Amino acid sequence: MPRSTNRRGDGKEHVKRLPVLRKDNLVGIVTRANLLQAVADLARDVPDPTADDDHIRNRVFAAIEIMIGVR
Repeated sequence: MPRSTNRRGDGKEHVKRLPVLRKDNLVGIVTRANLLQAVADLARDVPDPTADDDHIRNRVFAAIEIMIGVR
């Protein structure tokens, strides 16, 4: 299937930036560097090594919001 018609993607699109929306309003841009920094920050401070996926996801989102100035 040609890439232009593959809406789901195969995970190889190499996305470098994503918009951050709040109620259909653009409030920022998250870059690959933002995501890597958030994960690195979490790896340095692991308060609960048995944290579930939701807890980890919420911490990553919170770190990103702080980095882009949304919070």
